[in-house]
Amino acid sequence: MMPRLSIVLPTYNEADNIRPLCARLERALAALSHEIIFVDESTDGTAQQIAELARDNPRIRLVHRVERRGLAAAVVDGVEAARGEVICVLDADLQHPPEIVPTLVEALDGTGADLVVASRYVPGGSYAGLTPLRRLMSLAGSGMARGLLRRARVVTDPLSGFFAFRRRVTEGVRLRPLGFKILLEVLVRGHVTKVVEVPYSFELRGRGESKLTMRQNTQYLRHLLRLSAADAGQRSEARPAYVLYAPGREISHNGDTARAAVARRRGFVRYLKQGPVPALRVIPVANGGVDPKVSVLIPTANRSRSHSLDRLLRQIQDQSVREVEVIVVEGDRRQGRAINTAAAIARGDFLVTMDDDTQLGDARVLEHLVTAMEEDPTIGIAGAASVIPPDAPPIVRRAMREVPRRSSPVVDVVTESDMAEHPCLAIRRRVFYQIGGEHEIIPRGLDPYLRAEVRRLGFRVVVVPGTWIHHLLPSTLRGILRQYYRNGVGAAYVKKFYPQWVIEQALAHNEPVPERTSLPARGLRYLAWTGRAILRGQWVYLGTLGIYALGYTWGMLTLREDSL
Repeated sequence: MMPRLSIVLPTYNEADNIRPLCARLERALAALSHEIIFVDESTDGTAQQIAELARDNPRIRLVHRVERRGLAAAVVDGVEAARGEVICVLDADLQHPPEIVPTLVEALDGTGADLVVASRYVPGGSYAGLTPLRRLMSLAGSGMARGLLRRARVVTDPLSGFFAFRRRVTEGVRLRPLGFKILLEVLVRGHVTKVVEVPYSFELRGRGESKLTMRQNTQYLRHLLRLSAADAGQRSEARPAYVLYAPGREISHNGDTARAAVARRRGFVRYLKQGPVPALRVIPVANGGVDPKVSVLIPTANRSRSHSLDRLLRQIQDQSVREVEVIVVEGDRRQGRAINTAAAIARGDFLVTMDDDTQLGDARVLEHLVTAMEEDPTIGIAGAASVIPPDAPPIVRRAMREVPRRSSPVVDVVTESDMAEHPCLAIRRRVFYQIGGEHEIIPRGLDPYLRAEVRRLGFRVVVVPGTWIHHLLPSTLRGILRQYYRNGVGAAYVKKFYPQWVIEQALAHNEPVPERTSLPARGLRYLAWTGRAILRGQWVYLGTLGIYALGYTWGMLTLREDSL
C-alpha cells in the first residue's frame, strides 16, 4: 500500500539525532500512512544508524549519496524517491519540531492549498532557537529574497526549511537548487496557486553542529540571481493566494469572517459608528477542537507595531490557561469599534482586552483574572496592576512614576479599583453584550465609560491579587509628549461634542470615583496639578500637562464633529 505522506530528511553528520528524531516522528505520525526517507551524505556513522532503524521499521528508507552535493540537492533526490501524495521536508537536527508535521498536513487538507510553510515569523511562531547572528542573517536573507523574487513576497518566512506540498507541485518541473534553500526553488518554479503558513517555534539545537558556512552563503546569493530570471518569466501569472492557518481553525485576514463580525456587531452595540471592514485574525491557543473559555481581543492600528504584537502573542501562548482564542483586529483606528468587532465572534465566556503593546507579567495572568471572576459572580470587570519593569528606559521609568495612573501597585487581595483598564481587562461576555459593548463614537474616555456602565448594572470593578502587566509609554520624551498632545485633542473632542460622556477617574486603588465637575473646577484642579509638579520637580509630568493643555485648546478651537 502506497503511503499518503512522505517525510524527506536530508542529513549530514547527524548521528546523535537520528534515533530521537525517528521516535518523535513515529509518535506524531501514528494516525497517518507515511514513509520516512533519509537522504544521507554523512561521514560520522549517520547512515549506519538509519540502516539499523530501517531493518526494524519498513517505513524508514535510506538514500545514501557518496558525493556531497548540498542540502537542497539532497531534498530533490528525496522528492524523486518519495511515493506519497504529500511530501514534507524538514531538517534532522530537531530544530524543526516533528510534532508540527500533522498540522502541516491538516492545513493542506483544510484549505485546499498546494504548499504549506512552517513559519517562525507569523503570530504564534518563534525564532528562539536562532542565535542573534543567525537571526540577523536570516532576516537579511529573507529581505534579499523578497527584493529579488516576487513569489517570495507571498510568505513571511521564505527561507524556511520546514514545509509540505502536494506531489503535483513539482511534477514536470525541473528543480535546479544551489546551496541549501530549497523552498525558494519550489515557490518560484513549482505549480503553486495557494500558499498556507503555520506558526511554529524554531527550537535550540541539542546535539551536533550547524552546517552553515560562508560557501553556502555565497551559493545562496548565486541561487537568488538564478531564480530571479525564472521569477521574471512569471510576471504575467497571478501571485499565489495566501492564508495563515492555526491548528483546528483557519485564520482569516479578511473576507467572510470579518464581514460576519461587522454584521453581528450591529446587533448588540449601543453607540454604533460605521467604518471599513477591518482585517481579522482568529488564533486558537488550545489544540484538539477545545472550545475556548477566554477570548483575548487585541485591536492594532497597523503592522508598524508587529514586533510588540508578536511578543504578546507568544506570551499568551505560554499562559497556564489553555482554553483560549486570540482575535486580532487590524486596521481600525477606532479602538472601541475594533474591540466590538472581535467580541461579535468571540466564543469565550470571558473577554479579555489587551493593547498590542501589552506585556504580561507572568504565565498566570489569565488564570488569576478568570479565577477571580468565577469565584465571585458580583465582579463584572477584573483588571491587573501596571508595573514599571526594571529594564525600561530611564525617561519611561521617570514618566511613569510622575504621571498619575501610568502605574499601580500589585495588590494582595481582590481590590475595588478604577485602575482596571483596556491594556489588560477581563469582562464577562454576557455583561459586555448587556451594556451594549464599547462606545464607538468617542475616541477618548473608553475606560471610564466601560467601568461606569458595568457599575450601573450593579457589578464590581476590581483588580485581582498577584497579577500585573507592563504597559509602557513611548521610549523617548518626544514620543511621550506627542502621545499626551493627542490625548488632549481627543479629550477636547469628547468635551466639545459629547460632554455627557466626560467621566472622572480615580487616581489610585480603593479611591472613589469623583463626581463630575464643572469646567472652571477642572481648570483650578489643573492649575493645582501644575503647581504641585513644579514644587516636586516632576518635569516630565509638567511637560505632559503643558502639551495636553495645548492639544486640548487646539481641539476646542478647531475640531469639527467629523474630524475624528
